[in-house]
Amino acid sequence: DTYILVQFMMEAGMQGFFGGILGVFMGFVIAALRSWANFGAHLFAYWPWSDIMLSAAVSLFAGVLLAMMASIVPSWIASRMAPMDAMRVE
Repeated sequence: DTYILVQFMMEAGMQGFFGGILGVFMGFVIAALRSWANFGAHLFAYWPWSDIMLSAAVSLFAGVLLAMMASIVPSWIASRMAPMDAMRVE
């Protein structure tokens, strides 16, 4: 039972991680394009790299944490089911 619970939680954590990576990348690209449209060539001279990296790390951590929290109840229910009940199709 514990193995099933851990397996579901790890899967949710990995999905949250890769989804967070994709979200951070897409958010950076959209923000960079929008800022470039507003500020032009002066954009990267005053770009706050440390703040961007901190925001990316916090967003990635939040994505993993929320994905794992959202999977607690379903993984707990799945870990308590008998294997034959889980495979049954009605």
